[in-house]
Amino acid sequence: MHYVWASSISILGLAVLVQGLGSGLLAVWLPFELSAAQALQASLFAGGATGLGALGVLVLRRASSSQGTFRFLALSAGAMFSAALLSLLVPAARMTATPAALDVLLAGVAGYAAMSALDRLLPHIHAAPRESGAWPAHSVRLMVVAIAAHNLPEGFAVGAGFGGGDALGWGTALSIGMQNIPEGLIVATALWSIGISRAIAFVLAIGTGLLEPLGAALGLLAIAASPLVLPWALAVAAGAMMFVIFEDLIPESFKGASHFKATSYFAVGSLGMAAILTVF
Repeated sequence: MHYVWASSISILGLAVLVQGLGSGLLAVWLPFELSAAQALQASLFAGGATGLGALGVLVLRRASSSQGTFRFLALSAGAMFSAALLSLLVPAARMTATPAALDVLLAGVAGYAAMSALDRLLPHIHAAPRESGAWPAHSVRLMVVAIAAHNLPEGFAVGAGFGGGDALGWGTALSIGMQNIPEGLIVATALWSIGISRAIAFVLAIGTGLLEPLGAALGLLAIAASPLVLPWALAVAAGAMMFVIFEDLIPESFKGASHFKATSYFAVGSLGMAAILTVF
């Protein structure tokens, strides 16, 4: 138990430190650049959505149903799919001069492969809150570290999106924020299940989302290094998001909801996000 506490507090401290570092990078780099400030705000919004989901642990009962969580995972998967396709991949393909956008395709594959490698190093335990019993303590430690690490490429996607315009950036941040809501509930309830108080579990869950501003700063800095990097950065971010969708969100949503309900929520999320991106 002491190891769980030490690991969790260390992650929270690192998250706060990194969040401050990310803010500092953006403050020093292009201080008058509006898109940089917007990227920071959007990444804080996406990361902060983790806290919105974690609020559930303050009122959740041990026997609460997790059906809503599974459905929200499917809804988030649909929203992220449209955001990755319309906000990142399609604009990237339009920017490149390479025939058949081959470089963009390869960059997207690289983003998918990078997330796959990260997932193997830190398996992303993304199961809905258990209705009975508790996760093993070692699984909780692994999950908290893994979710915090996965937030870096998600933040990168937000930063890269703002490289292509405010609408692309905010669309990406909105879809990632939706995915972070059930993620925050999952982390908080897992920590609660091993004896950590509701309040501390809530705070630690928020801490996992505070790495996103650093990812956004890295995305913006990569684009600032050379404008030619922009389509590749967008494609890498799209590939990373596709991995989360097809290897994480969709399989998990099918575990707790019927295929009809899961696909219906996926369609609603996808069409809804597409409509938002079209309007704005």
